[in-house]
Amino acid sequence: MLEELMKQYRELEDEKDTKEALVKDANVRIQEVKGKILSFLESSGLQSAKTAYGSPYVREIKSAKLPETQEQKDALYQWLVERDGQVNADALYTINSRTLQSIINKEIEARKEAGNPDHSIPGIESINTHFDVEIRAK
Repeated sequence: MLEELMKQYRELEDEKDTKEALVKDANVRIQEVKGKILSFLESSGLQSAKTAYGSPYVREIKSAKLPETQEQKDALYQWLVERDGQVNADALYTINSRTLQSIINKEIEARKEAGNPDHSIPGIESINTHFDVEIRAK
């Protein structure tokens, strides 16, 4: 009985590993095609398009590293106090990178809408921008 169950377990594990390898390969090929779609959109001067198979659009992604030095951390904290008040800044004192990315993106969007091209944030050494393509279902 146990021998048969272990055989069944091994067969299922092998089947799962095979399928995971197929998924990994498909994901690599999907990223390659998305790269080609992004190149096409950029070279055509398009931000988005509609097709029978879905609607690709270019998405701007900003990222920044968490402050490393105490001086940078203090500068970011002071900016958060000025921006959100003491209580909210205290809540963010041990900020994680996802929260920081969200704050940065919202701040940059607000500045863009206000016509302010300055993207610098105290305590943040640099803000990196890259573009990706997202695809909405048809």
